[in-house]
Amino acid sequence: MPDDKVRAALLEIALKGRQGFDMNDPAQKYSFKSIPGNFSGLAAVCHMYVAGKMIMPEHDFGFDLSEEYRAADSMSSQK
Repeated sequence: MPDDKVRAALLEIALKGRQGFDMNDPAQKYSFKSIPGNFSGLAAVCHMYVAGKMIMPEHDFGFDLSEEYRAADSMSSQK
């Protein structure tokens, strides 16, 4: 995705996340105009983290998914 689309997705997810995401419910009940599909709360937070790291790599987002991010990045690099 181009940076402008990543920024739009980050903003949209963050704004919706102000109301809170139910991270313990696997139901895919969240949708966003900027990215296709429906997402669980955990998936939404993961997308927000990745978009944030793409745009602002040094920013502290208040939660740490760095280990998971590195694992996913290494898996995608192997393809």
